Amino acid sequence: MKNTTNVLHTLFIAFLFSFVAHYAEALVKYPPEYAVLPNGMKVIAIEDNSLPIISAGLFFDAGEFYESCGNNGMARIYKQLLLLSEFKDETRFEFNEKLEKFGITKDFSGGQDIIYLGCTGTALEIEKVLDGIYSLGFSLNPTNENFETAKEHVTRFSKSQKRYPRATCLLEQKTWQRLFKSRELEYNCPIDDALLNELKAEHISNFSNKIIQPNKAVLVVTGNLKTDKIFEAVNKKFSKLKIQTDGSKKAHSKATDFCKIDSNTEIVEYADIRETEVIIGFEAPAFTDPKMPAAYILQTALNDYHKSPLKTLLKNEFPEAKNIFARYLPGKNRGLFTLGFTYSKEHEDRAIYSVISKMNTLKSQIPSEKDLKNIIELAGIKNLERFESRIDRVFYTGLAEILGDFRALERLDSDLIAVDTQSLKKTYEEIFVGKKYAISVMKPLKYKKQQETNIFSKTLENGAKILINNYPGSELAGLTILIDTQTGEKNIIYPLLAAMIASYINDENLNDLEESGLIGARIEANALSDCLIIRGKIRNNKLIELVRYIKNLLTDTKFYSKKNFENAQNIVIEGINQHTESPIKLLEKNIRSALIGAKTHEISENEIRKMQYNETMAHYKKWAYSSSPNIVAVGSFNPESTMNELSQIFASLPKTENVKETIKPSESILLKKSEKHIIKIDNSPDTSYIAVAFRMKPVIDKLEIKDFVANSVLAHVLYGSDNAIIKQELKKIGAFQEVTGNIATNKTSSIMSIYAAVPANLENEAIKTIENIISGIPNIKVSQDNIIATKMKVISEFVSSVEKPESRSAVMAFLLWNGLKDDLLDKLLSLYSEITPDDVYNAAKLYYNNYYMLIGKP
Repeated sequence: MKNTTNVLHTLFIAFLFSFVAHYAEALVKYPPEYAVLPNGMKVIAIEDNSLPIISAGLFFDAGEFYESCGNNGMARIYKQLLLLSEFKDETRFEFNEKLEKFGITKDFSGGQDIIYLGCTGTALEIEKVLDGIYSLGFSLNPTNENFETAKEHVTRFSKSQKRYPRATCLLEQKTWQRLFKSRELEYNCPIDDALLNELKAEHISNFSNKIIQPNKAVLVVTGNLKTDKIFEAVNKKFSKLKIQTDGSKKAHSKATDFCKIDSNTEIVEYADIRETEVIIGFEAPAFTDPKMPAAYILQTALNDYHKSPLKTLLKNEFPEAKNIFARYLPGKNRGLFTLGFTYSKEHEDRAIYSVISKMNTLKSQIPSEKDLKNIIELAGIKNLERFESRIDRVFYTGLAEILGDFRALERLDSDLIAVDTQSLKKTYEEIFVGKKYAISVMKPLKYKKQQETNIFSKTLENGAKILINNYPGSELAGLTILIDTQTGEKNIIYPLLAAMIASYINDENLNDLEESGLIGARIEANALSDCLIIRGKIRNNKLIELVRYIKNLLTDTKFYSKKNFENAQNIVIEGINQHTESPIKLLEKNIRSALIGAKTHEISENEIRKMQYNETMAHYKKWAYSSSPNIVAVGSFNPESTMNELSQIFASLPKTENVKETIKPSESILLKKSEKHIIKIDNSPDTSYIAVAFRMKPVIDKLEIKDFVANSVLAHVLYGSDNAIIKQELKKIGAFQEVTGNIATNKTSSIMSIYAAVPANLENEAIKTIENIISGIPNIKVSQDNIIATKMKVISEFVSSVEKPESRSAVMAFLLWNGLKDDLLDKLLSLYSEITPDDVYNAAKLYYNNYYMLIGKP
């Protein structure tokens, strides 16, 4: 048996129903014979003449040790010490290295609850095999250094459980812990790291005196020897062992006090994993319970059978569910039945409660008599597979005795056949229907970052706005500084200056960063038509240094050179040409101007060409701070001290005002009437462009955010999806070329705009088609599937863009600049799980009665 199987034994050993039947009587003698030595050691002997090989295994149940102290991981440390004794030329454990020369192999397994060690050799070497078992089992004498090495390994294992919860059975352990309340069951729970840290080398003797004793051991031997010969050899080797008394006072344990949970429990935790992992646990029969075979059949029906009703339910209702399983874990006094699955999306917790609510429904899908025969056959085959090697037979026989009765394996074959649909249904009801349950959920750490976001904001006297987003678990800090380049007046210089700064930061600042000790920092800048965005990323502890560097760059004007000036001219001119060359951009500019009413001077290429290098610096200080910079830092740091330091850095800037602050919300939010206008589009002889816009409430509080979410669902239905209504209707008349749209929102206004490019010769038909669609929006009906599709699209396109600290800081800086609530992001994403078709219908009736249409003709 490979050591890699030990993770399966951290919880009463999953699938402990292996059993051998129908072996030829001449080869394997059944039933196994059982004896107890005078010192209390239990011995099980199986005569197997199929091969001239003998295997022996020694078992200790560590559970008793944990009854008084909790799960401190000592049994796993002990097992690790056994593994250390496998090293070549190892002598400090008094282990007989000659075993290897006789071809005797060693095997170790178990976990925090069971200690198992085994040896396999030829039948002629039974004495040497038992010598190996004896030396490993009762002669362990580690040094302090050995103990610390083993303890470090167990500490790493405990940490790896949090990294790989499904592979290491962590969630099963946590579910057991939450479902039952009994000190007896502590060893089935996860290792307590605090207790593990307290362990010292001297505690090994306490453990050995209590657990590594002959009267606590089970020895299983199988091979081509008569059982009397096996008992004779075992008695000769092990009867001389004496029971060591435990000098410590026995703790007053309430191990036998057992109680189930009073109510259903759900615990959500976070780990550095990629997918959410879910375990739902129910109390189940113990290993020696007469209902154990039916529970095992139930596991096979729900997990292994190709017609599993559990897998059918989840795959039909939650296609994103993966790794679906059902697992029955029997213990000494009670068992655990778990249902589990994983999924990648954040807000799919409803799958958990759907499974629970439909457990009663699944009862009606208990296999028919015909299917039950197939399931029993499948269960029998899986059992036989687990007894194909001798060392496996030793292992499972010993564990069955630890759990209460090794003879339960002999009865299992006939017990499985005796299970009928009635007993299966009864067992199902006893486990699932109306019973208490415990849920353990492990979610990716990134979701904790989103849910436990701590946002702190402050506006300085000079108008600078600072926002700190404490992002637990992040090793890197993201920084964004956003400066407005609009002043509501003729502003041809400011975009040029912004482009100069961006050009310097993107092309020439690497040497400066290195000289400033900011190795590894990344800074980039974008000069947009209305603002300058500077983004940076660095380790959390270097954030303040990066902020000072950027602030000094702006105030010391290192970026100012003739080369940069000429580069900036070309950048601005390129942007102007792109803006005027795009018909949809031209329509968008006119729409926003008409509906928002904020008109700004449009910069021309000629004006930029006329600007002189020496003139621009005279305007720099007036502009550089005229927008009251918006500073956003995202990372894992102390928000109070970080806020104080950032405030000190930017408090020296002069008092100015943000152009966005001067814009007042429209007095009339909704359009009072529908309007239609026409503009001329150059360089587009064969295509007409149709733009339609709707005005709605600005996003200020949760009520408006809910409307925004509802409108995003309508956007998906109208133009955002592949089968959107406008796209499909234009295709029907042969007028579809392109359909796009967006929702632009800030604290003063929100506008949904839809743009369609159509053949010029079908312009009138296309306009009529779009108007017919618009007239029906107030009465539109959407489905829950539409909402889910929108949600998936938003999460995939939007959430992924804010996972990185620097990206999140840029989005939040934009929100801050526009005066939107700083917690808009988290509210927005959570509302997609709350929105209903009625909410969408109400938004459609409110906002889509009047519209503004703009037609761009060739």
